[in-house]
Amino acid sequence: MSNLVQEYYQQIKIGQAKQLGKGVLGWAPAYYLPETLTTLELVHYNPSNELQNRYAVAKPQSNILFNHTPVHELHLESNEELLVIKAKRRKFVILCEAPDYGSGGASRLCERCCTGLPLWTFHPTDSEDFKLRIKALEYPWWIYLPEAKALGMQEGFIRLDRFLIIPLPLMEPLPLSLSEDAMYLVTEWFRYYSTGQIDPLFMEDRAALIQALNAGPTH
Repeated sequence: MSNLVQEYYQQIKIGQAKQLGKGVLGWAPAYYLPETLTTLELVHYNPSNELQNRYAVAKPQSNILFNHTPVHELHLESNEELLVIKAKRRKFVILCEAPDYGSGGASRLCERCCTGLPLWTFHPTDSEDFKLRIKALEYPWWIYLPEAKALGMQEGFIRLDRFLIIPLPLMEPLPLSLSEDAMYLVTEWFRYYSTGQIDPLFMEDRAALIQALNAGPTH
């Protein structure tokens, strides 16, 4: 439970951070997939000088989205598209390290990626009650993170519901990681969010905190 975590962060050497191990914090692009997809379409092709190719942003009909003849100029298979999506530079915490594939499998199966959980900060309009309920883990998909100005950390929360697969070259590590206790909370709560399974003691503590919040202040 969040009230069992005394220290959330620990400083590490940059060399250790670059190993991108579990719990390391860093910057990476967080993308947002909209409900309606927008693609990048080739509208003019110059075979003698591809720098003169022209593209247009379009919203294709659903019957041709991921269902078209191959586009050799863009190296697109019939079931591939170039999507135009929005992204924001965010802090992430690494949940799962990049696997070491070794010599097993073909190169297409050996992407060097890690699984990251994005960090969101509170807005001035967020109520104190909302913050306390996140801290009490009332919402299975969010985990509270306290402010640590000296370390450049704002008060906010980890979003388990927005985990992303991040290519290692896009991850900019910081000399900072979650503490062992904080990372234990993250992994256990992610297990609960994804499988519904967790140590009953976690749920008892959580229920007591939520009950106290619902009861309101005592006089």
